[in-house]
Amino acid sequence: MPLSSSYDLNPLNSYANGSVEVNAQLRLTWSRTSMELVDSNQEPATFPLMSGDEYTVSIKLASQETGAVTYSCENELGEVFEEIDVTVSTGGQIVTVECTFTASAPYTNINLVPNETAVSSTQTWNWDSKESSSNVADEAGNMTFQTAGMIAVICLILIAVLIAAVILTREVEEEVERDIFDYCPACDGELTGGEDRCPWCTFNLKKARKQFHDCESCGESIPDLLANCPYCGADQDVSKYFEQRQRRVIEKEEVPLQEEEEIDPETIHAAGYEGFDEAVKEFGYDSDDLEEHWDENIAKAEAEVEAAYDRRMAEEEVEMDEEEALSTVTTTLKSIEETFEGHDIDAILENKDIKAHVDDGGELSASDADIRGKLYEITGEEGVMPGDEVLVGMGIQDRSLAGNVLPDDAMDFSFDDEADELDPVKAAAAEAKRRRGVRRRQKKSETAECGSCGADIPVDASECSVCGAKFE
Repeated sequence: MPLSSSYDLNPLNSYANGSVEVNAQLRLTWSRTSMELVDSNQEPATFPLMSGDEYTVSIKLASQETGAVTYSCENELGEVFEEIDVTVSTGGQIVTVECTFTASAPYTNINLVPNETAVSSTQTWNWDSKESSSNVADEAGNMTFQTAGMIAVICLILIAVLIAAVILTREVEEEVERDIFDYCPACDGELTGGEDRCPWCTFNLKKARKQFHDCESCGESIPDLLANCPYCGADQDVSKYFEQRQRRVIEKEEVPLQEEEEIDPETIHAAGYEGFDEAVKEFGYDSDDLEEHWDENIAKAEAEVEAAYDRRMAEEEVEMDEEEALSTVTTTLKSIEETFEGHDIDAILENKDIKAHVDDGGELSASDADIRGKLYEITGEEGVMPGDEVLVGMGIQDRSLAGNVLPDDAMDFSFDDEADELDPVKAAAAEAKRRRGVRRRQKKSETAECGSCGADIPVDASECSVCGAKFE
């Protein structure tokens, strides 16, 4: 621009001077991979950190533009460890921020906070920490002793509370009995409850239950028998409303125990049961038969025992040296072969006539009559052979159905003229005697096997009582 006082029209010799200043905001970016944490010995720190020790953390930042900023190194509680000034003089400069702090348990929190939030963000770290050895008890016994002391104090307090509770709630024996039992207001005798008169002094309890008086505390009408007012809870003097009487002492009569006579067990066995004969007859046996059977078995058993004893004594009389006597063991038990001797097929066939059969080329089966007859002869069994007449029927014969043959006893309507109709008692006794005789005879009768069902039936039976088969 030409000067105002200049009128020079030549623009070539005209000039002007000026300056322009441009200010750009500083930007810093954290490089988290460059973070380093060292201890006081400048060695890499080990985790967890030790509470109370000093550590140094360093991190690099990349800059854009130039400028200055201040970082505050502090923990989560706001405790400032250090303030760091950072100045960037050239664009793209790399700066390093270092902070020395003291670790704390149970974790250590470090924050790098800029004074201008537009420059960079806040950098935060959290590391696990533990107490140092100086803050931990050297021996476990110290902690145990403190804990035991606290427990002992608590126990003493509880015991004192218990003793105080027992003293405050203690009742004498008489008060406890009164809470459990009822007592007469006149003589203080024990009552079971519900009596109209006292059994100790004959006091009229029924009339006493109907008497009332006014409570001295609240003035309400309450029964004379109540020891406490149900309205205000005040104690009542029951003896003031009833005449005191002398309690009568009832002496209990002592009754001596009867001495029981000692009974010799041998005498009991010798005496036996008085109605033994009658009781045995109810089961279809006779006492004489049982006695004979018992005597025979006793004699047989005694003979076997004596024989075994004689065999043993005879073997002991044989002269043996000491070693042979110690190594020899004699037993009276029978072996399996001796016990089951005579029960095998060879012993059964030994006494039988064996006839060899020549193979005629025909097919044989167990149903052939000849072979079945031979088997019956060998084994001693009884069975149905060809030509035997066998009637097979139901277990119960219904004589009303057509086709069933009526037996002779069902068609016999005759009666015995010798029955004593004038004396029924005598006739019944004779009939009972006759029936008992028949039962004894039936016991001694022989039995056979039914060819149809295999049940045991009398030899002279004409009909099986189990399957109903008839025999000729």
